[in-house]
Amino acid sequence: MALISTDGEGLLAAAEAYSSRAPYQWKVPGDKLAAIAEAVRAASSLSNIELVGVTYLKGKADIHRAYLRGPATITVAMLTSALGQPALSAVHELVVLGGAQNVSAVSTQPDPVAPPQPAATAANAAAADPAAAAAPTRLDLATLYTTRGLFTGTPRMPVPSTLNGHLYVPAGAAGSRDGESRRAPGRRDDRIALPLATPINTATVRDVRTQAVIAGDTALAKEVEKKLMTSDSVAAQSETPLSPGEGELRVVDDAFGRRAAVWTRGDDSGSAAALDLLSAHFPNLWEQGKQYLSVEEVRYDLHRFFSRRSSSGQAAAGLYLLNRWMSNIPPAGIKDVKAELYVEVADPKLKDHLQALLQDNCTSLPK
Repeated sequence: MALISTDGEGLLAAAEAYSSRAPYQWKVPGDKLAAIAEAVRAASSLSNIELVGVTYLKGKADIHRAYLRGPATITVAMLTSALGQPALSAVHELVVLGGAQNVSAVSTQPDPVAPPQPAATAANAAAADPAAAAAPTRLDLATLYTTRGLFTGTPRMPVPSTLNGHLYVPAGAAGSRDGESRRAPGRRDDRIALPLATPINTATVRDVRTQAVIAGDTALAKEVEKKLMTSDSVAAQSETPLSPGEGELRVVDDAFGRRAAVWTRGDDSGSAAALDLLSAHFPNLWEQGKQYLSVEEVRYDLHRFFSRRSSSGQAAAGLYLLNRWMSNIPPAGIKDVKAELYVEVADPKLKDHLQALLQDNCTSLPK
């Protein structure tokens, strides 16, 4: 598959439309791209017809032109009949290739104009995006490549269906390297090419409409840093200066309205190294594959460690071990049981709870 345009604006319009809407024609969910060829087959009673290309226009909310490959017997009347079907309401023109001359038909309706996008600010985020207002986005480095991160999908479908993120990188060679095609998550050899990058020096806060990955030292990156310092009162004090070539990844909640962002900090080489770690290794810590250490496993190990460093964690761990012990001994015939649970700060009701737990499980004890 190739993206082709005579200018940058057209290329960006095609990339954004296809990557955010495929396999649908325009509305998500809605009529799929496969319905275009099916409609022409139904109108022509021919089976050897396939969709080979689509075009988009900047500022228009539909497929401007759909290209199909088929036999030379297809007529304009057949294409006009296909365009009249409800399943092709988002297609403006049909063009069939394969004969001595191309055959085409144009809808009587003009291309609908895309509604203007409001600025992604905290003041109007709720009005512009009801879904975001209901549930603010929270990104997690361990689940970026799932439906809880930069992709969307349904619980019944284990594979993410659409992209819900965008990469903003420096212009030039550094940005091209940062935004190049990366390996599909969970696969070692295959690569997936997604049009998901925009030069950060041309982007404004108004342009950010999804979760974002921000790289480079620009006004957009400074907005993310400002949001981090505002929401995290100790961030400015805890930040340490980065060495040359060292980069850092940070998740910033509500960076653009109610949209979260992944922010890379550091110089050009450090930022590129951080993005390379994110794109080529995550969700694993380094080597890719389920057999290797993942970010989620590191987080779980830390959770287990710190859970026993708090009073609640100590009590929960102790009660869990006590339950396991009581489930492995016969309850009958026990006359005297002494259980001691040590925590740093004991809840006043912990002793009564422990006593009730022993009496319920050791039925021979006196009530």
